[in-house]
Amino acid sequence: MPDPTTDAAPQSDPPLRGPILWVLAAVLLLASAAGAWFIVRGRSSTQGPRLPSGQFGGAVTAVGATRQGDQAWLGAGPRLVGVDLTDPARAVQLGQSDPLGTAIRAVAVDAAGHAYVALGTGGLAVFDVADAARPRRIGALSTAWSVNDIALAADGRTGYLAEGSRGLRVVDLSRPADPVELGRLDTPGDALAVALDGAGRAYVADWGTGVRIVDVKDPKAPTEMGWIDTPGEAADVAAAGTLLLVADRLEGVRLVDAADPAAPRELGRLALTAGSAERVALQADGRRGYVAAQDGGLLALDLADPARPRLLGRSADVKVAMDLALVEPAGGAPELRVLAADVGTNVAPARDSRADLWTRMHLWGVEGAPKVAAGLAGLLIARPAPDGLETLGLYFSPSLIEGLAADPEAGLLYLADGHAGLVLVDLAQADAPRLIGSIDSAGVAHDVKLTADRAYLADGPEGVVELDRSDPRAPRPLRTLDTPGEAMGLEVDVANQLLYVADGNAGVITIDLATGERLQQLDTPGYSWDIALGLGHAFVSDRKGGLRILSLADPRQPREVGKLLEGAGEVLDVAVVGSRLWVSGGPAGVQALDATDPAAPKLMGSLIVDDRAIGMLVDGDRAWVAAGSAGLRQLDISDPARLRETGAWQMPGAAERLVYLKDRIFVAAEMGGLQVVRP
Repeated sequence: MPDPTTDAAPQSDPPLRGPILWVLAAVLLLASAAGAWFIVRGRSSTQGPRLPSGQFGGAVTAVGATRQGDQAWLGAGPRLVGVDLTDPARAVQLGQSDPLGTAIRAVAVDAAGHAYVALGTGGLAVFDVADAARPRRIGALSTAWSVNDIALAADGRTGYLAEGSRGLRVVDLSRPADPVELGRLDTPGDALAVALDGAGRAYVADWGTGVRIVDVKDPKAPTEMGWIDTPGEAADVAAAGTLLLVADRLEGVRLVDAADPAAPRELGRLALTAGSAERVALQADGRRGYVAAQDGGLLALDLADPARPRLLGRSADVKVAMDLALVEPAGGAPELRVLAADVGTNVAPARDSRADLWTRMHLWGVEGAPKVAAGLAGLLIARPAPDGLETLGLYFSPSLIEGLAADPEAGLLYLADGHAGLVLVDLAQADAPRLIGSIDSAGVAHDVKLTADRAYLADGPEGVVELDRSDPRAPRPLRTLDTPGEAMGLEVDVANQLLYVADGNAGVITIDLATGERLQQLDTPGYSWDIALGLGHAFVSDRKGGLRILSLADPRQPREVGKLLEGAGEVLDVAVVGSRLWVSGGPAGVQALDATDPAAPKLMGSLIVDDRAIGMLVDGDRAWVAAGSAGLRQLDISDPARLRETGAWQMPGAAERLVYLKDRIFVAAEMGGLQVVRP
């Protein structure tokens, strides 16, 4: 938000100085102090947001590789993550950086053990990855707009940045810890990507203005030589000599001959049957190309005749391809490999090059979104095959963590991972959760609840999946309980063998677990998002429909007896503690309610938190709020009439639900993965 104050020089005092003026000054000072107290009294004044103590998973948004092909460096969740590719069938993590706070857009790795990371509005970050187990951030270069991509010269001493509306930026990397700008060329559009041909030319994918061809023989004075417009949005470009492959988003891919840079010409084009061409790669011989087409997947193209490019095949193991990299067989690499970043969930289109990937990938509950992924997302390692691509191995990174449940005795977390279903995580080391495995589901997993021997997965449009977890490390699906809407949240009444489902537009569904029979559908005016049981009632988070209060006098036929906060914010969670309710009201913040009369709770106090209050966890006089893009917020609730914020943890993605286990708070942060916090 712009600062309303001005930078004008101070004016001299007027001649009149008397008691009235001094009194007025004192009043203004007190008023100013009171105003400042009013603004910050709900905030922590001792420190800024802290970082989580651990993290697991998160969307893989970018991939770069060493020239030897033995390592890949990924933008995974909020971190730069190294993966050992020596045995592609058993790709394992080498190390990871500290959290970066934003999604990585591109990664380039030089031969000297440095990784250059495009962080959008966060600029360029430089990491020493010579010791892959301990990547260290050693340098940075800020940006006035958005660093979307980076290409390295063959010697690694010069970098070329696609910097959005600022165009092409050339950077001296001879001292990696201290990148220095050499030159710049403004471009008429938004520079989204850049490629080099090794002969002194750079090719800039300039969004709505096509591809710009730039002479960079003098890096201090890059000069445009020519350009070619494309009918779509030029999002990426790859070069093999003077043959260009252009990702033109919804217009597919274009083949361009740039032998005459002043008059480049289109050779051929290929429309996509699904998805949007976002990133492309070309083999050095120009005979094959590869396309990351978002929900169109990873494509292999035959370009032997550039005038007639044709689709060879589509990888069955990548569902939402966001980035890719080629490793050509040189310097010890055994064969050409194709690496693809799979985020595993729908991605909203970018309106401009500054649009943050976490925001683009955050779809509230994925309501109504088609199922596009099957199983875990992450990194694909493949090689060319006659019919397209052959998968050599996969590195998994749960990418849409929306809900979670803890099994303290087994030391496990069960994660609802969107399109990937149910994911199991071992917490033997609480700050370093370890993937055990996953169980795919037919829908979109939003929430999970556990009983002694069962797990229940809210699976969106497919209803609820019941699993036998008599062996908690190897749950087995038993049956699917169909619901008419989209199962978003749920609660289990073990004593009465009943399941209550917050079923989106269909309201609240009551199911008899003994028979699987649907007993009742109770409509609600909003979108039934979650449900909590207590005080002989069910409290339904109905989003814009507010808090709906259902009597469970007859637990098989809940009956609405009260409502609160309808139209005030967006109710997303309720914690029932004693005779109090703690309500997460989205942009309306947190409300403390006296529920002595559960049918008619009374407001005791409230507090606005940054972004929005989504999930809530209460322990004694403290509470924690999952606050979307504002991460995790800690509150002092000892006086419900005067709630105040006492701590905050920064995290990427959208913090939604949370649980407490092993003296840690585990936060489901959607595309940011699972975040671990020591309160």
